[in-house]
Amino acid sequence: MILYALKPFKECGPIVAGISFSKVQKLFADHRVFNKGENHVTSLILDQSMHVYYNEHGICTGVEVMSPFLPGHNYQLVWNGINFLNESLDNIIKLLKKRGCIIEIIDTGANIPELGLSLYSDEYETDLHCNIDAVYVELSKSVVSRPTVR
Repeated sequence: MILYALKPFKECGPIVAGISFSKVQKLFADHRVFNKGENHVTSLILDQSMHVYYNEHGICTGVEVMSPFLPGHNYQLVWNGINFLNESLDNIIKLLKKRGCIIEIIDTGANIPELGLSLYSDEYETDLHCNIDAVYVELSKSVVSRPTVR
C-alpha cells in the first residue's frame, strides 16, 4: 500500500509546491508529457496515477491524483485521517463537514476551497453517493482556475 500524504497548498505525495518541470522529469523514470487542453504541458507520472500541472514558468501549480485503476495498484491520498480515494463522495463530504470545511457542490463533484481540493466523479449527476475518480490538489494559491477534468 502506498500512502500519498496531502498537505494543503504544500505537498501531494512526492510532489511539493514550487517543484519545477525539470525536477519532476528527473525524479520519475516513468515521466511522460501530454497536453490536457491547457496552455502548458502536463506530466504523467507514477503509472498514470498522477498528472502534474505547471504554470508558464514550468513551476508546479497542482496535481491530479486518479483513483487506483490499474490491476495491483493500491494507494491512498490522505489528509487528516480521510482517504479521498476509497470513500464515496457523500462520505467524504460528511467527514469534511465534521472538520468544519465548507463544501461547494459543482456539476462534476465538489470543491473544498480552504484545502485547495476538487473532487471529481464521472458518475455524479445529482446523487452524491458515487465514487471519486480524481482529486485535484492545488499547490499554488495564485492559481486562477483549475483544469477541466473528465
